[in-house]
Amino acid sequence: MKLTCGRLYRMKRALLALSLLIATDALALPFNSDMVNMPSLSSGQISRSLPEDSVAIGSLADRVESKDEALNLKNPNDSHDKEAPLRGERLFRVNCMPCHGSYDEKAVNTPGEVAKRAIMAGPDIANEYYATKPDGLFYGTIHFGGLAVMPRVGWKISPQETWDIVSYIRELQQARKKNS
Repeated sequence: MKLTCGRLYRMKRALLALSLLIATDALALPFNSDMVNMPSLSSGQISRSLPEDSVAIGSLADRVESKDEALNLKNPNDSHDKEAPLRGERLFRVNCMPCHGSYDEKAVNTPGEVAKRAIMAGPDIANEYYATKPDGLFYGTIHFGGLAVMPRVGWKISPQETWDIVSYIRELQQARKKNS
């Protein structure tokens, strides 16, 4: 087979493409240099999921077993913590707004994207009905999920973040009451 300039050029391009492909795949292989400082690798252990019903060290103080147990909880955010409702609003926008909708400064509700398309939308939590409910009801519902459609989100947000959301909900309820 005679090598012409065109054929040689195509072979070089193919070799370059192959070497780039190999180099790119090498970066995606497990145990690459990005993973060297990971605690599980530096200790010589492989990361595995926790055994069923296990609790991470240090989290027992905040553990709540059921919605019924959560009903008795009181919001630890005191009225002097002006940042709690602000943090709660940010978390609400990310986790709750698609179903429960957004609220303006007067606590007027605008349905979220999920609520517009769902058969059963998330309730308007600034409503007077919910203002009479204990803080623990909100904590338990956020942590364990609602009666029908609401998923549990306690696995992805901390107890403090949950209480921040409860603080935001209480602020919405107060704004609604003040403006009605």
